[in-house]
Amino acid sequence: MMAAAPGVEASPNDGVGLRGPDVNEEGSIATSRHRYVRDCKPDGGWGWMITFGTFLVFVITTGSSWAFGILYIAFLDAFDQSKAITAVPGSLIFMTMVVTNPYAGLLADKYGHRQVIFVGGVISSLAILASSFATDFTMLTITYGLVGGIGFGLSHMPAIVMLSRYFDTKIGTATGLAMSGTGLGTIFMSIVTQYLVDEFGWRGTMMILSAINAHLCVAAAVMRPVKLGLRRMTPAEEDKLKAKTKEVRGITYKELPQEDPAAKGISITANPVHEPNGTEGAVFRTNTLVVGDRNSNSLTTKYVKMDVNLKYNGSTQNGTFETIEIVHKKAKEADANGKTSPSACCRVWSNIVSFLDSVYGFVLWKNPMYLSFLMGINLSFFGMTVVSAHVAKRALEYGIKDMYSTLLVAVLGLSQAVGRIVSGPLVDRCRLNPLRLYQSMAALCGVSIIFSIYLKSFSAQVVFCALAGYTTGACATLQTVMCVSLFGPGQMKYAYPGVILAVGIAMLTSPPIAGLCRDLQGNYLGAFFMAAAACFSSVVAHLPLSCTIKPGKKHAHTPIEDNDPYLGDEFVPKV
Repeated sequence: MMAAAPGVEASPNDGVGLRGPDVNEEGSIATSRHRYVRDCKPDGGWGWMITFGTFLVFVITTGSSWAFGILYIAFLDAFDQSKAITAVPGSLIFMTMVVTNPYAGLLADKYGHRQVIFVGGVISSLAILASSFATDFTMLTITYGLVGGIGFGLSHMPAIVMLSRYFDTKIGTATGLAMSGTGLGTIFMSIVTQYLVDEFGWRGTMMILSAINAHLCVAAAVMRPVKLGLRRMTPAEEDKLKAKTKEVRGITYKELPQEDPAAKGISITANPVHEPNGTEGAVFRTNTLVVGDRNSNSLTTKYVKMDVNLKYNGSTQNGTFETIEIVHKKAKEADANGKTSPSACCRVWSNIVSFLDSVYGFVLWKNPMYLSFLMGINLSFFGMTVVSAHVAKRALEYGIKDMYSTLLVAVLGLSQAVGRIVSGPLVDRCRLNPLRLYQSMAALCGVSIIFSIYLKSFSAQVVFCALAGYTTGACATLQTVMCVSLFGPGQMKYAYPGVILAVGIAMLTSPPIAGLCRDLQGNYLGAFFMAAAACFSSVVAHLPLSCTIKPGKKHAHTPIEDNDPYLGDEFVPKV
């Protein structure tokens, strides 16, 4: 049985292990004698092991995915398919990862991040092992492209979310170190895969890659649940909380608005209760108006089941749900007369929408700031991907030898890894605004692209690739830091899949569009000007966010979801 704070009654059946006190919108708990607030995140300690685990996840998932480029030639010879069809498993594995990410976040909330990463490792390992026994191309596509992508997606998303739970002021450093696994994994797995194919053939290579993917289970083992407690609020914190808190009590039917149904969100006191038999999820007792009683001057009590994670302004609350929707009298009268009773089809549709909302967080997608955030990321990576895909081919047109043009790609990849590692600590130690730094990197990439059009020597192209690679790697790290700063750790499971989708769309569309421009013009002039314009447009798209992210912004007391499996006995008050 866990310890309880003075004045706080512990309950074994409550989602967060506390019963009775009110948890307000600042994440604090009011008792009869004191108020308590969530303890700060570790910001280190075991969090560095979480960083290592996330790094390992990125090395394996990204490296195994990009290893398809080496296996592609072997698959062409083995299955005698066209080049376009043979490329399908490689594309499918990335698409499946993107689709699986939101569901991985939902499963991680329900069963735990460690468990989901472990299952993802088992699935990906078995899928690649089954691919080694593929007798036809369809089987290879299903096992490697579809099932393997599901395993990678289940491991990828929860690992990123775990970082945001352990780190606050050092989130940039941790993210940079973890995401450096993407570049290093691509280099390492490419070299290893090529050696294995030469020595053991593609079937033996798949077996060994299966064993390597089993190490995702090792990464899952270090994903220890975060332990946060309660500490007593200081008088200054209590005064600040009281200034922001406004409770509404004694609401009567006659106080309802006459016509306008838009008046919602009147906050009243709500207390958590034990779940009635036959129900699931968080159940709360709240003061609710008697439906249809137009002359009633009182409130009645009933049980309401709600999804706490989604119903309170897109953020999470702990222990209670303090908002009740108040509708106008005519709606109540219509409901009392049975005119608005939902049909069975409506209820089924409502359940489907509710489920999809719990997976994708539709409220977040209605937020203009979030859409602006994704648009800027999509545009910047559109321009940067053009460089990655076509810089070597353009170098040949500039008269640079084939061997040296390949070296440009190596410089690009190495500088990307450096950018991923350096940008995170730069934000943390220098207390820089991550949004401004992201805009600066995108603008610098755009400027370097323009200069690269006119400076055609090999040395100038090396400098260009170093700058372009560094800015691309920096933006890859900063997009995660920005996501946490803008939407909070509690919304990462909804916000981050959108980031991956935005980057994925850019990487999918920019190479063929740039190639089409080259075919139409006969050179890469228009394609690279388009890439520079996309980078500059990214800066403009992020301008509405400029007043939102502050340098050194903390999320030390950000609430954790009520249904988080890491709470319970680990949620121990500190007095």
